[in-house]
Amino acid sequence: MRAACASASAAAVLSGIRLVGKLLLHSSRRPHPRRQQWRVLRRACELLVRQEREQLAYVTQGNA
Repeated sequence: MRAACASASAAAVLSGIRLVGKLLLHSSRRPHPRRQQWRVLRRACELLVRQEREQLAYVTQGNA
């Protein structure tokens, strides 16, 4: 079960990194790219943390 949890966690982190990269690429086309990039990066990190918490709660409830 730990291996499954670790691989799911790694997959979530990788998908989060890809998401951050896409959002940063998209935000760089807008005015004030630096300010926008930090905002987008912070939001993406918050979303990743929330996704990780939900996944961890799901696994610890014995649904995995």
